[in-house]
Amino acid sequence: SWGAAALSLPLGYAFTDLVAACGASNYNILTTATEILWSSLNDPLDFADIDQGAGRSTPVDLKGKIRTVVPISGGFIIYTTKNAVAAFFTNNAAGPFLFKEVIGSAGVVSDQQVTGDANMNYHYTYGQAGIQRVSMQKAESVLPGCADFLSGTAYDSWNSTTHLVEQQSGEQTKVRLYLALSRYLCVSYAFVSDSFQYALIYDLLLERWGKIKLAHVDICT
Repeated sequence: SWGAAALSLPLGYAFTDLVAACGASNYNILTTATEILWSSLNDPLDFADIDQGAGRSTPVDLKGKIRTVVPISGGFIIYTTKNAVAAFFTNNAAGPFLFKEVIGSAGVVSDQQVTGDANMNYHYTYGQAGIQRVSMQKAESVLPGCADFLSGTAYDSWNSTTHLVEQQSGEQTKVRLYLALSRYLCVSYAFVSDSFQYALIYDLLLERWGKIKLAHVDICT
């Protein structure tokens, strides 16, 4: 991870101001809660030297506080508590990114609710509009049944003693998305717990669901 001493930030900015980071279109990207900073092409840790291509911008389409930035084919997407804003790579060193709101997008609570592959044309999110597939141009709601389940208070649990599926009730406390191998959308969730207890796995190619019951903190490949 980057240390505060290694970064060269513009005057008046502190390491503690930063909330998210990613790499996109040969630039390193940092954000505060309201602003985007990009690095010099000559030094990926230099965000201060304007003469060497570093810069910053406050996209006018931001409607909430920035929660994460995620690379995508053609640039990156900024996710806030209210909407998403696409950053299109312009191939112009004087202004390397053009910012535009993603039509139909909604807010997310944290970076755990966004997943995608930098080489793909879309991400998946879970937030105020349920589950969405988000491209640089638009966001559309998908898998409404899963979204309704995650926002509800009833869930099924396997009883290893009676060998029966029992319906339980409780408030959903956390959700995390992970896209595995560009094909499997993994939805980790927990009810009345600080750790994930289950994972729903959706095969985007075959359009089939699976479910795993296993205490975990993350999914990775």
